[in-house]
Amino acid sequence: MGTYGVNTNVPCESGVAANAANAEQNYPVLTNVYSSRVAIQISGTLNSGTGKTYRLQFFSNPSGDAVGYGQGQVFLGQTNLTLGASCSSNFTVLLPGSVPGGWVVTATATDPANNTSEFSAWVPVIRLPTSIAPGQLEVDPFCNRQISLSWTNNGGSYVLQQTHSLTPPLQWTTITNAPLPTGGFFSGFFAVTLSATNGSAFYRLATQ
Repeated sequence: MGTYGVNTNVPCESGVAANAANAEQNYPVLTNVYSSRVAIQISGTLNSGTGKTYRLQFFSNPSGDAVGYGQGQVFLGQTNLTLGASCSSNFTVLLPGSVPGGWVVTATATDPANNTSEFSAWVPVIRLPTSIAPGQLEVDPFCNRQISLSWTNNGGSYVLQQTHSLTPPLQWTTITNAPLPTGGFFSGFFAVTLSATNGSAFYRLATQ
């Protein structure tokens, strides 16, 4: 049986009692959360036992608990994080979806034996400006008639293609402008800027 209230993380899970509740699994420490209309970026650190893979789960809440930790009203998604020789690792996770401004995000960590941590301290969500949200097609009439496309970088090899008609047979041509990785708030996304035309244009990402 564990004690009431929030426990302190134990560095490297060293010296934890064998009969500790949920093996006294450490919770993640979140540093920042950014949300657009279509994507959520969560960054933080996990300190735990070495040589194990942990399941990190993320949740949003309309407001933060008064104690500063928890809760988990809306499940956002999860990822796996493996700790090698070091017992601490930073992480940045990109999840589909959106979190309203003014809400908070928390996280838990679960070890391979299904011991789940307490909820982490909550972190307020920072909303990104909708005019430059990842995944949005933006036309800027004051900037030489250009449009900007951006998308999540999930790995793999692909090309950006365009067509001017969706009437079969479709003829897609490859965009020669090289997509560039973004940084800052949009770390983990690719973006490309194109000249706008008067005609209709449709775009797709194609694997190669």
